[in-house]
Amino acid sequence: MIVHAEIAQGTEQWRAIRDGKPTASQFKRIISPTTGELKRTKDKKDLADVVYNYAYELLGDCFVTDVTSGFTGNRFTDRGTELEPMGRQCFAETTGLTVTEVGFITRDDGLVGCSPDGLIIDPVSLEYVAGLEVKCLLPKEHVEIVAEGKPPADYMIQCQGGIAITGLPWYFISFCPGMQPFICKLQADDYTRTLSAALDEFVIMYSALAHRLLPKLRIAAPAILSAGPTGGCSVNAVCETCHVNYGNLPAFEEEH
Repeated sequence: MIVHAEIAQGTEQWRAIRDGKPTASQFKRIISPTTGELKRTKDKKDLADVVYNYAYELLGDCFVTDVTSGFTGNRFTDRGTELEPMGRQCFAETTGLTVTEVGFITRDDGLVGCSPDGLIIDPVSLEYVAGLEVKCLLPKEHVEIVAEGKPPADYMIQCQGGIAITGLPWYFISFCPGMQPFICKLQADDYTRTLSAALDEFVIMYSALAHRLLPKLRIAAPAILSAGPTGGCSVNAVCETCHVNYGNLPAFEEEH
């Protein structure tokens, strides 16, 4: 895994490195909660529309435009954001584990990522040993999780996505002020491995989609996509001519 510890979540730098990449918080849109596979049509012959729609959204996010797609929050998510530091502190005090904040993590190939609420570090070696997802829920939702004894499917997919991306186990805490927290630890299993393969399948589809649609979307200039500053667009930066963040697209080379 590649950890971007120096980047603060929610900043422009964070958005620039994650836009256009499939991220664990959105896996619930494309992954089946029961099988871990990509969602498909009823006859199983093609990927479901929601899978293609997510790819369209990611490709659009690679362009520098006047809008940003995706959910921007509401009063409930704002409450969760405000309470998250308390939830992280509660987890650390309850478990005795050391938690550090990081901005963004990708797989070694850099194509899929997540923004965990924390990483657990070994206090001696200072190595990362687990991930952390903090959910600060309404009282009714917290009670439901305690009653079920496990995270809901959407949160489970997000945590399993973190495991698939990092190779680390994942802790989940449901925190609601005035109640005992619910904490569980998730390990890699068959679902994780199926989900990981599904992400590979998604990236292949997404890459093919980018190849097909980019020539029809970008404001093109006669240059060659390259990995260095000697000519054409850099794959690690936003092209000021094309207005495309090539660094966040699945890697490929073509004339544009």
